[in-house]
Amino acid sequence: MTTAFSYAVRGRFVQAFRSQPAGLVFALAAATTGLAAAWTLFVGHWPAWMGALAGDYRTYAAVLAVLLLGWLLKIGLGLLNGSLPAR
Repeated sequence: MTTAFSYAVRGRFVQAFRSQPAGLVFALAAATTGLAAAWTLFVGHWPAWMGALAGDYRTYAAVLAVLLLGWLLKIGLGLLNGSLPAR
């Protein structure tokens, strides 16, 4: 996922998705959280939508789903293009 983050920070979203789809999603989530933190710095409170996400079991389930789907997609593409099983 570090490679996906690295690509996403540089705006190379296609390469980020190819290296690890879940990494791209988490990089975008981290950027959004950074913007929300900057908002909080200037306004003095979290945006309402941010508070609704914190501690909600659906948020944790979504994170787990993104991780699993990212790896399933990565494995599926590897089997289709012949890069898996690695030799």
